[in-house]
Amino acid sequence: MRVLLPAAALLAGSCAQAPSAAADGTFPASCATFEAVARDAPAGATVRLSGDCGAIRLHGRRAPLTVDAKGATIRGLWLIRVSDLTWRGGTVEAPGGRDGVKQEGYGGIVEWAERVTIEGVTFTNAYRGLVTRRENRDITVRDNLFTGLRSDGLNFTGIRGGLVEGNRFRDFAPIRSTCSFADGRVQGGGVAKARCEAEGGSWKDGDHPDCIQMWATIEDVVVRRNVIDTPAPIDCQGITSFGRRTDRYARIQVIDNEVTTDDWNAIAIGNCTDCLIRGNRVRAATRERAHHPYIRIFGEGSVLACGNDVKGPHPKQRIGTERCPR
Repeated sequence: MRVLLPAAALLAGSCAQAPSAAADGTFPASCATFEAVARDAPAGATVRLSGDCGAIRLHGRRAPLTVDAKGATIRGLWLIRVSDLTWRGGTVEAPGGRDGVKQEGYGGIVEWAERVTIEGVTFTNAYRGLVTRRENRDITVRDNLFTGLRSDGLNFTGIRGGLVEGNRFRDFAPIRSTCSFADGRVQGGGVAKARCEAEGGSWKDGDHPDCIQMWATIEDVVVRRNVIDTPAPIDCQGITSFGRRTDRYARIQVIDNEVTTDDWNAIAIGNCTDCLIRGNRVRAATRERAHHPYIRIFGEGSVLACGNDVKGPHPKQRIGTERCPR
């Protein structure tokens, strides 16, 4: 016998069930359900992610969304072609850990994004903590902890309009250059190439960690009130715009940061037009390297460095300490 169902019943059966909110108005999600819940949640919703997750991808979400990931662990966070997103909390690691190759070594990746804020996240156990790439607009990275990373903390690239504020960087784990000899001896810890080869060894380059590194398109970016504390041998370069020689930057402001490191380049900004380095405090982490950290300006452009507090015996440590013009 043929049974005819009401049209409403047919319509209900043909549509995917929308996510349902908890009593507090948030939409709970596990590692397995997050991508679907985040995709289908209404504009302005908050999704609460919990669990010990593998890779998480959020692709193509354009309506406003907040993700509360406090307590969750994610091994590979990809935010691609998203807009009006706030991601809060959680621990982000790389799928391949500190020795992961290329993308397997990245904790978080942001690309082709607009108006995205990432805050309160711990980035750890990765070759690079957080990488922005391609083209992005209005990206904020705020109040995060970058620790236990082998190379770079934040690679802030492909940015038009950005804020890097209140982040902390510590306890890096770089593998420095090594010198290997025919008798099996290996000398590590950053041995110089010329010395290695003069002694008959074979030199292999190592990591060159940067806490905050900018390159590619960088325009209208503010880097302020970040705290870098990296004594040797877990040191990293501080805030830099080391990229391709052809890269040119505009209107970068590096202000009111605290950089304590045993590397030379505490702050290094070059090839930048209408840029400012002001009010930063730079110190050597250990007495043995008191002459190391300084402010560096290089390449083409116009960079004003003034009003910075840099202490040390090296002549370069006077750069940027002049009083700012009114």
